[in-house]
Amino acid sequence: MTAKKPGAIIVWRRWTAEEDNLMRQHYATMPISELLALLPGRKKMTLYQRAFALDLHRQVPAPVPEPKPEPKPEPKPDLNPGLGPEPRPSGVVPAKQIKWRPWEKQTILDFGNRLTIAELHMLLPTRSRSDLIAMGDAFGIRLRDRISE
Repeated sequence: MTAKKPGAIIVWRRWTAEEDNLMRQHYATMPISELLALLPGRKKMTLYQRAFALDLHRQVPAPVPEPKPEPKPEPKPDLNPGLGPEPRPSGVVPAKQIKWRPWEKQTILDFGNRLTIAELHMLLPTRSRSDLIAMGDAFGIRLRDRISE
């Protein structure tokens, strides 16, 4: 069948016995591209339609899909930003992995008695609440949650 323009005359070309025999011999195992080369003037879809009419089936193994990459786990929301033991704010590394820098220690010494833990955390955002309390204890400073009046 060929049609180039709307309203053009459609020409059906009947399948010959020779074409049917080629289909019966090769459809099951031969790649479609090679089969199309053996049957000039036929389209891929007409091969499938004729194979259906002749009750032919492909024996070529289906292509093996590539393994899908493992989905990345979604990050958990920060339920307690900067305060509380866990979870830590994003980007905060546990204190065991980051050494206390001298200026951070000096901040605890200078402001530990005057500021709350939340206020200290604003000055030292990479340190968790428990890190701040531990460093305060190391200096003998009891850090507070609230300023007593």
